Amino acid sequence: MSTAPLVAYAVYTDMIGDTSQASGTFAQVMNDATNPALNGYYEYSSGVWTRVSFPSRTVYADDYVLSTDAGDYALAINRAILAVAPTVPGYGVVELSRGNKTIKAVPIYLRQGVTVRGQGRLGTILTAHSSATGDLFQTLNFPYPPLPPPYAAKWLVSNPVVVYGFGLEQLTIDGNNAVGVNNGISIYGKNFRIDDVIVANCVGYGLYTECGDGVGGTTYLDLAQTSITNLCALNNGLDGILNQGPHDAVWDNIFCCGNGGWGMEVLSSSGNYDGTCVLGNIHTFNNGTASGAAAQVWGLNANVGIRDGACWILEDGGMLAGNNNMVAEIWLALGSKPGYQLAVSGTGSSIGSIQGIIKNSSQNGVSITGAQTRIGQIYLDVTGTGNGNGVGLLIDASNVTVAGGVVRNFSDSGGRCLQIGTPSGSTQSGLDINLTLQAGSQNILISTSPVASNIKLTSINVSTSHIDTSSVALDMVSNDVNVWCGIVTGGTHFCLRREGLHGFRTFGNGNATSYWYGNETTLYFNVPLTANRTVTLSTTVPSSTVTLVGWKPPVGSRFRTVRSAAATGAFNLTVGTKVLGSAGMWVDHEFDGTAWQVVAAGNL
Repeated sequence: MSTAPLVAYAVYTDMIGDTSQASGTFAQVMNDATNPALNGYYEYSSGVWTRVSFPSRTVYADDYVLSTDAGDYALAINRAILAVAPTVPGYGVVELSRGNKTIKAVPIYLRQGVTVRGQGRLGTILTAHSSATGDLFQTLNFPYPPLPPPYAAKWLVSNPVVVYGFGLEQLTIDGNNAVGVNNGISIYGKNFRIDDVIVANCVGYGLYTECGDGVGGTTYLDLAQTSITNLCALNNGLDGILNQGPHDAVWDNIFCCGNGGWGMEVLSSSGNYDGTCVLGNIHTFNNGTASGAAAQVWGLNANVGIRDGACWILEDGGMLAGNNNMVAEIWLALGSKPGYQLAVSGTGSSIGSIQGIIKNSSQNGVSITGAQTRIGQIYLDVTGTGNGNGVGLLIDASNVTVAGGVVRNFSDSGGRCLQIGTPSGSTQSGLDINLTLQAGSQNILISTSPVASNIKLTSINVSTSHIDTSSVALDMVSNDVNVWCGIVTGGTHFCLRREGLHGFRTFGNGNATSYWYGNETTLYFNVPLTANRTVTLSTTVPSSTVTLVGWKPPVGSRFRTVRSAAATGAFNLTVGTKVLGSAGMWVDHEFDGTAWQVVAAGNL
C-alpha cells in the first residue's frame, strides 16, 4: 500500500519553488489560471518534480486495526482515511473487509478525494455500538444545521468547509437504534458519489446532504457533479433522506421505507442551500410513521423543481411543491395515507403519466393546484369502498392540460371523479381536460365561486351519474349519449355539444322541443304533417340527458328549423313566433342572451 503524502499547490510556480519535500511525495497543481495546462499531478524525486498520472492509492482498513481498539472498527477506518489523505486534498480508496463490524468512536470522517468502499451492502455491515454518539459518517468540518455563518451560502472550493470529490459505496450503515446516534450520513459538500449503500435504524436522518446555493466556479472541482445511486434509507427516525444540495445532483434507484418523517425531502432556501436535482427512479413505502406525522408526512416532498424524473413508485404519496418539475411516470400504489395521494402545487410541472390505485373512495387521488401543469395520461381507480367524499382528480389552477386518461369508482356518497375548483380556491381558466370518467356518484363538480372561465372539457366520457356545478346541477343518465364536449365561457354558461348528432336532427310528424347542441344545430322535418305542429325553442338541454338549472346557450348561438319539400300537408309548423305554412320553408333563430330571435327565413 502507498501512504505517501499528497501536497496541494495553487499554481505551478509554487510547486517548482518548493524543494523541501521528501522523495516520493505526490502533489497536485489545482488552479493555475495563467498556465492551466500545468494543472495536474506530480511526483518529487531527487529535487525534481515530474508530471505523473493520477497516483494509485488503495489502503485496507484492516491493516490499521490495533489491539487497543477494543473491537471498534471506526478507529481503523479513520486511520486508513488519514493514510490516504494525510493532507487536504487527498486521493485514494479505503477498502473495508467483509463482515459485521462494530463502530463506536464516530463519526467516521469523509475526507476530500477519498472513497470508502465495502464488499457489498450485504458483505460489509457497520453497526453502531449502543455507546455510539453523534453522526456515524460525516464530512470533515461538517457543521450541523442550522449552519452558522460563514458556511450558509458557501460552496466554492476556496471555502474550507466544502468537502468534495469523496465517495461511499458498497456497504450497510446500521444505527442499531442506538439512542445517541444522530444521522447515518451527514454531508456538507459536493462533487461526491454514493452508490450501493443501505443506511438504516438511525435516530435522526438516514442521509442528510447540504451545500450552498452559489453558482459559478473556478475549476472543474467547483461543479456539482454529485451522484447518489442505489441507496436504501430504512427505518430512520426522521426523514430517510433530506436533500438540501448540492444543486443538480443526480439521484437514481432510491428506496425509502419505514422512516418516521418523509421518505425523501428535497428542499431549498435562497442564500443558504439548493436541493434542485435530477430524481430518477424512486420508490417510497410506509414512511411518515412518527407520532402525529401520519397525516402530514408522506413518501416524497419535492419542494424544489425536479430537473428530470424517471419512474416514481409512491406507495405513501408525495408532494411536488417546486416549480418546473419534469417527471416521466408516477405510480401511486395503494397508499394508506388520508387525503390526496399526490399533490402538485408547483407551477409548470410536466408529468408524462400518473397511475394510481387508491385503497378506498374516501381517500383522494391527485390534487393539482399549480398553474401550467401538463399531464400526458392519468389513470385513477379505487379498489374498495369507503366513507365517501373522495375526489379522484382535483384541478384548482389555471392553464392545466390533461391529454387523456380514466378516473373511475370514486362512487361513495359525495365522491366524485373530477372536481374543477373549490369555493375558496383560485379562479380557473385555460383548462384543457380530456378524460373518461366512470362510476362516480358525482362524476364532475365544477365550482362557480370564484367564476371559472375558458374551460375546455374535451371528450369527457361520463358513463354514469352526475355533473354538479355547485349552484347548478346536471344529472347525467348512464344509458344516454355519454361523450360530451364543453366550454365554460364564464359563470354558469355552459356550451355543450352532444357528440354523434353533429348539430343535425331529423324529426317526424309531431311536436318538438329544440335543444341547442353547439355549432349551428338543425331540426329537419321530412314527412307529411297531419296536424298543426309546434316547435318549442328551449334554453336548456334534454331532461332525458341532463337536468340543468340556470343554464343558457351563449349569446349568438344559432338554430335552424327546416320544413322540407316532403313535409307536405295543409297544416302549420310554428317555430317560436315564426309560422312555416307550407313545405319547402326554413327559419333561423339566434339567441340574444334572453330569448331566441328570428334572424333569417326563406324558401328552399
